[in-house]
Amino acid sequence: MNFNNYNIAIDGYAATGKSTLALALSLDLKMKFLNTGKMYRLVALFYLRNNYNEEQLKKNIGKIKFKYKNNKIDIKNFSYDSLELEFPEISDLSSKLSQLKFVRDYLTKVQKKILKKGGFIVEGRDIGTIIIPDAKIKFFLTVSDEEGAKRRFAEIKKMHKDIKFEKILERIKMRNKNDKNRKLAPLIPAKDAIKIDTTNKNYKQVYDLIKIKILEINNKNDKFA
Repeated sequence: MNFNNYNIAIDGYAATGKSTLALALSLDLKMKFLNTGKMYRLVALFYLRNNYNEEQLKKNIGKIKFKYKNNKIDIKNFSYDSLELEFPEISDLSSKLSQLKFVRDYLTKVQKKILKKGGFIVEGRDIGTIIIPDAKIKFFLTVSDEEGAKRRFAEIKKMHKDIKFEKILERIKMRNKNDKNRKLAPLIPAKDAIKIDTTNKNYKQVYDLIKIKILEINNKNDKFA
């Protein structure tokens, strides 16, 4: 079983577990992993650290040099605590910045360059439609806003004891609404994407569903190769 020439896309709503699932599957199937959502969060953190406005970010976007190594994407010479990327403010800002054409164009260019050799499982919101529309297999994960908020609340509560569930729910609703309705690379399933509603499924159930489908499709392709 060789996935070196494959690219697999996992798109979907906030709090569907895309990143965790994609990383675990990549390790299991001996593929590489790219977290594109993290790239937008890094840009948001870079923006805040430099106290930029949008015009300043536009002038300096080329200074953000990404490095990819051992399944991890980072900005060169940029130190941060991984917990910073999980702050709700960073999530909100990354969604806002992702709607700027110059930001999305720049990151799309970087992502396509990284993925050129194949062999990746990639998570994000426009992977199967924009970044790698020729991916061999595409998934689109959904979850109800309420269930997504419960999952995110459980994560954030560990860092922010005073966070309110209602605030998380409001943010989840707004994030999904903004991503689905943005003009640039909206959050929509590719026509050939396999849709999975994760609302009433635990992590293992979703993981098994995706892995079984990948192996099933791979076996069919091997037969007709």
